[in-house]
Amino acid sequence: MAVALFHGVGDHGGCWEPFVRALEDPSLPVVCPNAPAHGGRRAIPGQTPHWENQLREAVAIVSRLADEQGSPIVVGGHSMGAGIALGLAARRPDLVAALFLEDPPFYSLTGDPAADARLQVLAPTLYPWFAGLQTASRDEVVATARSEHPKWPADEYELGAVAKLAVDVAAFSQPVRYIGTRWRTWAGAVGCEVQVVTGEPELGAILGYDEAAWLATWAGWRVDRFTAGH
Repeated sequence: MAVALFHGVGDHGGCWEPFVRALEDPSLPVVCPNAPAHGGRRAIPGQTPHWENQLREAVAIVSRLADEQGSPIVVGGHSMGAGIALGLAARRPDLVAALFLEDPPFYSLTGDPAADARLQVLAPTLYPWFAGLQTASRDEVVATARSEHPKWPADEYELGAVAKLAVDVAAFSQPVRYIGTRWRTWAGAVGCEVQVVTGEPELGAILGYDEAAWLATWAGWRVDRFTAGH
């Protein structure tokens, strides 16, 4: 068995290091790739943060790992990466033995056409946020994260700061297409066991109560909510 983990927006593959250490199995093959425009990668045509590009890369990575192992693998993702992991499991169920989704960005239609259109793209506030962070030093970014997230494990502040400073900001200067409300269709196409973990919306978690309850109605899906943020 092997594991592929896809990170959230603004993070990089190294942000999974504490999680991988917690698995306590050094023999387990684990890959944590950097998404386009993350981890020092520059966005180029065909390799951008748009979900089509990310999903294409994810399929290639997991297909190669599954071939090496001779069997389907476990696929996981956090936030943006959870959306990619779900899309992969829906499109290529032959590659995925089990699915792990950490606070997936699954939103429901509101009935407001303008608001619903905005659900199809990553938050437009990401560009000024990344641009602002990259005018600061690494120590300043770490200090900001500590003040905003005082309950984070200590080893995650440095990982997060390094990741934010490595984002290709220009890739987010225009709307970035994302999964939007496709997640409902994709969820229905997944045939493996699925573990969803999320936090409390009041503390910053993305997955709402209604969406979590809907996911829990599917056979093989388990949803656990903890006292935590995103």
